[in-house]
Amino acid sequence: MKKIKNLIFDLDNTLYDFSDIWKKSNKLVFEYLEYNKLINYDEFFKLYKSINNKLVKEVVQGKLRLIELRNKRLKLTLTKLGVELSNEDCKFYYDKQFEFILALIEPDEEVNMWIDKLKEKYNMIILTNGKSQEQRLKLKKLGLEGVFKLYISGETHISKPKEGAFINVLESEELLPEETMMIGDSLYHDIKPAKKLGLKMEFKSMGFDALIPAVQSGDIDMIAAGINATPEREKALDFSDVYFDQGGFITVVRKDNTTIHNMDELAGHTVGAQIGTIPVEMAQKIPNTTVKQIDSNANIFMELKAGTIDGAIIDNAVAMYYLKQGADQDLKLVGEPTKAEGTVLGVKKGNKALQEAVNKALKELKEDGTYQKIYDKWFGDYNKK
Repeated sequence: MKKIKNLIFDLDNTLYDFSDIWKKSNKLVFEYLEYNKLINYDEFFKLYKSINNKLVKEVVQGKLRLIELRNKRLKLTLTKLGVELSNEDCKFYYDKQFEFILALIEPDEEVNMWIDKLKEKYNMIILTNGKSQEQRLKLKKLGLEGVFKLYISGETHISKPKEGAFINVLESEELLPEETMMIGDSLYHDIKPAKKLGLKMEFKSMGFDALIPAVQSGDIDMIAAGINATPEREKALDFSDVYFDQGGFITVVRKDNTTIHNMDELAGHTVGAQIGTIPVEMAQKIPNTTVKQIDSNANIFMELKAGTIDGAIIDNAVAMYYLKQGADQDLKLVGEPTKAEGTVLGVKKGNKALQEAVNKALKELKEDGTYQKIYDKWFGDYNKK
């Protein structure tokens, strides 16, 4: 694998929390134009958001151009309130809203510190949809003017998620896809088209007990390791929405085992569990067990096959995956999985921008059918067997 040399960033909701600022600015312009005399803002925004979501689907389907979205959603919302807007009215609304957006944007010292470090090692590029002047003014307010080479759809006339937007950057900067990483908040606009062209995301494998310290130190941005949102972990992490609801923990034994039929029957046996996980505590509570703490699930399965442990308590999703991939030739699940709140992704405490971006991506995965395809590929119907 070639070393990453180039970083392409999205701007809004990636380098700063645009969603929060947008919501605040939208309320300010709503009140400035005295629409609050017609309707409560929360009711207005609920209607606005509903109409926007429908129109976004039309954009994705190619029925509506992205450039037409802003005016149409505003016109349709206010028409339902008995207010008819012209294109000039819409322009005034959005121009005024952008004034509020600029007033609300502030530099983030921590983000800018990391950007300063990254620019010493990588070619730094921004690929963003939007008007030229607006995106440049945002960067100036963020304290990031002059840091990146800019590719703005208002200048290039190619918008994400069109592959041409990404190809234009690669060709103009003479970049190799395999040496380039895309960093963005949208699965649809940023990640999918970048992945299709061969751009990279970075994954790090490490022991479970090292994950939270790695997030806190900035060595990794997110934990994707089948974790549950516990009160203890919540002290250090913010969590995504639940993305897997068949969690809990299950007992795994060798296929030829005839004496262990559930978790309670692990009593008196040698039980494997991954270091730093809840199953260690669960196994220790079972009477007369010898608990062997093992550094990875892969090694737990190896020890089960080798007979150095009698059984193991493992995350149900992990167990389903391993057995679906062929481990069921030697191993089997026994009993029922424990009940769990569901599996989540973890980010550093206070990293709301990444948390929101992850939740948005999960929502898109489920809505476009990708989530189900991934589930079928890795788990199939094993949990129903």
